[in-house]
Amino acid sequence: MNTLIIYDETGYVLSIRHGKPAPREPIGVPFLWVDIPDGKRILSVDTTTTPHQTILEDIPPSETDLLKEENLTLKLAIAELAETQEQAKLETQLALAELAESLHGGDE
Repeated sequence: MNTLIIYDETGYVLSIRHGKPAPREPIGVPFLWVDIPDGKRILSVDTTTTPHQTILEDIPPSETDLLKEENLTLKLAIAELAETQEQAKLETQLALAELAESLHGGDE
């Protein structure tokens, strides 16, 4: 989304505006139009470069996002455990079948 960043001479962000209708550009105050990528937020503006550039940082995950990730990790661990238990069960059944066959075959 096209965003208007208004900042002072040191790069301190005074205002971040976007939406429709597009915000009015200020007169006499430095500003930039930028597209902010998903998952990023504006930290400040680097005024030492020409043209000035925004300094972005990653948005930290929310508590909900962290819980969703933990939930997914637990679900995957449970699925892996269930698969391991099923494999062990099949191996036990096969071993019992082989044992029964060898015991039964020994009587004939």
